[in-house]
Amino acid sequence: MAVIYVWPDGRLRTVRGKNARALIGLVQKRHEGFTRSDMSGWEGYLPSHVSELRERHGLEIQSTLEPHLGGFHARYFILSPIEIREIIKG
Repeated sequence: MAVIYVWPDGRLRTVRGKNARALIGLVQKRHEGFTRSDMSGWEGYLPSHVSELRERHGLEIQSTLEPHLGGFHARYFILSPIEIREIIKG
């Protein structure tokens, strides 16, 4: 899988694999936030994907900690004003 996304100035970037799936989730849940529990049906370590999206792609992603039974989990919000242009499956 790959995702092509666009910045407001027209720059296009491509993300592949599980990082692409994480980016789709972040954009789809831009306002309510994206958590590990939203990743049902596919394996992946969300903090790792978020880290790569931040470091390799320059995306601004905010995280907040929320309490739950047994500890805390992170909720991630994408702040970068990007739009997904195309999703390539396969």
